Amino acid sequence: MLEEYFRHFVRGTQKDWVKLLDVAQLCFNAQKSSSTNKSAFEIVTEQQPLLPHTLDSPQSVRSPLAQSFSQEWKQNVDIARSCLEKAQKRMKKYTDQNRRFIEFSAGDLLKKYSADKEDDTRNQPSRPQLELTKMKEKVAEAILNHRVTRTAKREHTEYLVKWKGCSSEENTRERVTNLKAFLPLVEAYLTSHAPKTSLSQVGENVKGRPRTRPP
Repeated sequence: MLEEYFRHFVRGTQKDWVKLLDVAQLCFNAQKSSSTNKSAFEIVTEQQPLLPHTLDSPQSVRSPLAQSFSQEWKQNVDIARSCLEKAQKRMKKYTDQNRRFIEFSAGDLLKKYSADKEDDTRNQPSRPQLELTKMKEKVAEAILNHRVTRTAKREHTEYLVKWKGCSSEENTRERVTNLKAFLPLVEAYLTSHAPKTSLSQVGENVKGRPRTRPP
């Protein structure tokens, strides 16, 4: 409701609405509700505040000068309201000259429905089918090298895997846990590079190739 008030009084820049907030709240709380037939002031404080349009009440003003001032104020408000109503009727008169008064009924603007006898599903909306392609499982072709990576608590061995049918740019480093389907290939790599090391000894704790002391 306050938004409707602000639309009539706020400037185009919409920066002065804070100044009008107190007045808007006062007017909103002074309006009587259609459900309770009382305003918010009457419900909370059991009395209605004096507003400019209620100052001409004989019971609200004791000073004769204030009484005459409020009556003159009300007359000016009534004159301004009547002028606005005349201007509204005059604008409506000139606007209605270019209007066409057409009466519509239900179904006038709808195209007549005609079912397709050959295909019943043609006029029914349908969602597009999503084509889900299953990813091809990669097959390890060879293991090129390995490296040991260290974390805060343990060490991990990563193997550089050459995948079958893929270029060298698609080589990836994998751990032993991801190469369970290619354990024979890992065993062959370890045998060729470290004869004394087996897969059971590697796991995730391999520190690297054993160093040999110089003679």
